[in-house]
Amino acid sequence: MVLQITITDAGRAEVINADNTGTGPVTITEVGLGTGQYNPDPEQLTLTAETKRLNTIAGQVVSADIIHVTIKDETGDAYTVNEFGLYTDSGTLFAVYSDPENPIAQKASASALLLAVDITLGTLNANSLTFGDTSFAMPPASETVPGIAQAATQVETDEGTNDTKFITAKKLKNWVKQATESVLGMMKVATQAQTDEGTDDTVAVTPKKLRWGFSILLGGNGYIVFPSWMGGLIFQWGAVVIQSGNFVDVILPITFPTGIFRSTQGTQAISNLSSARSVGLQQINTSTLRVYAYSTGGENTTVEWIAIGK
Repeated sequence: MVLQITITDAGRAEVINADNTGTGPVTITEVGLGTGQYNPDPEQLTLTAETKRLNTIAGQVVSADIIHVTIKDETGDAYTVNEFGLYTDSGTLFAVYSDPENPIAQKASASALLLAVDITLGTLNANSLTFGDTSFAMPPASETVPGIAQAATQVETDEGTNDTKFITAKKLKNWVKQATESVLGMMKVATQAQTDEGTDDTVAVTPKKLRWGFSILLGGNGYIVFPSWMGGLIFQWGAVVIQSGNFVDVILPITFPTGIFRSTQGTQAISNLSSARSVGLQQINTSTLRVYAYSTGGENTTVEWIAIGK
């Protein structure tokens, strides 16, 4: 809980004097507990009904105007706390808090008192104070302050606006949603097999898997290898010059991994229209085509070829 504590005039003066003389920060070393119920007065020098003084107090600055204070009592005493005051190492009552209507805490003889509160100092800089013991301060945790934090509810987790509570693994799992076209959420990465099949509409395709198997060589002799999800088809092409009555074994730019589905050939246009030409093509293996050419005029023939396979 956050309490608006009353800084006493004496306590404020001690802090101001320490800041001016360079002897600060002021050290809080004790806490007084009492039974008085009233509205605190900045002029008071003591609690109205102090019943116990403890030096088992720890504190830590958590922001510019807030300190976290932890009070511990492991004795067998039993009492009710209606007021408490913070004392400096010089014995000055620095600040006091009391609730005129409700007790602050109650301690039974068989239990320990562990009272942790956040105290707002108003215009006073929290860095002007220090505590003799910080070993059990247990301040609220933040990005910069190690401490304790409360678990967020499922509603708070789903809303995503609370920045002071932590999220458990169970609530995080319950929050995670499967992404769709209309719902922002998480999505599993598709395997290469799922990408190739193209039927699963609940997984995401990465650029690597989208491109997997695609390759291209552009030129007079070249090829295009389509991605695996497009069937992995391979188109190859090229041209070769052959003397009349001969053949040339053409080594393909790449080897067809599986086989050649279809291959064909043709000749380029010629200027000597009186010369007849014939060409042929034979598949030797998945990496070689044998191309034949003959011309009645004995000229060389440029044969263009295309092969399709996988």
